[in-house]
Amino acid sequence: MQEAKKSNLEIKYTALGDTAKVSFKGSITENAKIDGIDLTDKKLLNLDFNEITYISSAGVRRWILWMWNIEKDFPGLRIVIENCPKVMSKQIITVMRFIPKMTEIHSFYIPYFCESCQSSSQKLFETKPLLGLTDVEFNRRISQNNCLVCGSQLVVETSIEQFNKFINDYKSV
Repeated sequence: MQEAKKSNLEIKYTALGDTAKVSFKGSITENAKIDGIDLTDKKLLNLDFNEITYISSAGVRRWILWMWNIEKDFPGLRIVIENCPKVMSKQIITVMRFIPKMTEIHSFYIPYFCESCQSSSQKLFETKPLLGLTDVEFNRRISQNNCLVCGSQLVVETSIEQFNKFINDYKSV
């Protein structure tokens, strides 16, 4: 019998007026305690994904349930995502209802690979300057990056078209 993986997710919650900011660090698994955050009288929920490193399939189910409960219990709550890493953007792109449709993604990471020195890296992009670009324009904008190790041109490690759709589906208003 397989032992359940213990969650090493740290959650930092801060409230200031009608805004709640939640920062996550670590892995989201079946044992992650992501519910129970008090959003009473809040108008904005700011989710910082900067340090999420992994999400399991059971963690995806827990996340969807949490988002569904927030949407149900706090209608009208504005949700903003910052610093969205590939591990989370992949879920947003592929898993229906991973986040509510009206969620805004303000910034996200694009993963890169250097074929010359075999190093991996990522770069943070703000969403607003990229909104409405064609796939060709978006590709040009995010592909113009050089390796910090050897200076060679980096290759984007993901579907550019999916990322362009991703940011336009969850754009800032």
